[in-house]
Amino acid sequence: EYMGGIKSATVMSLRPVLHRWFASASRSRGIPERPPPKHSKFNAEGEYVFGVNTVSAAMAANRRTLHRLYIRQGVDVDASSAMGRILQDAKLKGVNVEHCDKVTLNVLSDNKPHQGVVLDASPLEYVEIRGLDDVVDTKAAQGQTPKPWPPLWIALDEISDPQNLGAILRSAFFLGVDGVVCSHSNCAPLSAATSRASAGAMELMEVYAAKNMCRFLQGAGEQGWRIYGTDSGPQTVSLSDLKVEEEPTPTLLVMGSEHEGLRTAVKRLCHQLLRIESAAHNIRDGTLAGIQAPLVDSLNVSAAAAIFVHHFSNQRRRYTPN
Repeated sequence: EYMGGIKSATVMSLRPVLHRWFASASRSRGIPERPPPKHSKFNAEGEYVFGVNTVSAAMAANRRTLHRLYIRQGVDVDASSAMGRILQDAKLKGVNVEHCDKVTLNVLSDNKPHQGVVLDASPLEYVEIRGLDDVVDTKAAQGQTPKPWPPLWIALDEISDPQNLGAILRSAFFLGVDGVVCSHSNCAPLSAATSRASAGAMELMEVYAAKNMCRFLQGAGEQGWRIYGTDSGPQTVSLSDLKVEEEPTPTLLVMGSEHEGLRTAVKRLCHQLLRIESAAHNIRDGTLAGIQAPLVDSLNVSAAAAIFVHHFSNQRRRYTPN
């Protein structure tokens, strides 16, 4: 028996979630909310991952346990379409597939852009790391072919916004960064929102966490890594003025939090602090063309990370070992 294109059993299981969604819509129209029913929280077997690229990557990477796939009714499921490939992959992996309407998908994705597909899958977790050499040695032991230039890693110190973390992971994956390590505390989780912001890159790469970022950086410096911090203070060097290394060394780029930047203890462990010079750096009083306005003196951390990584990646690709 079907109700509105959804199996009645599914409607019953989603009733608490639908209540929350309609209650939210009612509040926006000024309609008093009814008391929530008992057990109003809908519990997925894992977590809901959404978006075409994210779901495709999650299914291809085989790093999650896949529970159930929800696809919007009426979408193009031709074998050559992205949705068709997702559906075909789900069938090959034995994943239960359920066709449902947009309202249900909106509820499952918490009203975030889902592009007609939501996947219930086990969550991803950070991989604990103690030292960089351990990871490099492990990858070599697994038979991964090393690149012809020294490794480049990013360390993220208390990046708390999932959108920023996801965007940095996307840039890191696209530009060929060898690894990303985050502080264990005060860092955004590897959530569905982070994966969506990464366009699926989070699904395709392990993301590491250091319990003590200062100790981790100290160990990296002792192991011969060159550590660059990013800041906008007076003791910084413009990225455009950074001398090109004749022979690149293993490099660790450290990015600070969205609001406070690098912590003082972290700055002290960096060999050099870098900044990105603003095109309006000569405008010191916030005046532009006679208009008084607050000075935009920095970039979003994810945008800055992409610029820094692109710079160091290009340096390495120009290096030809003897």
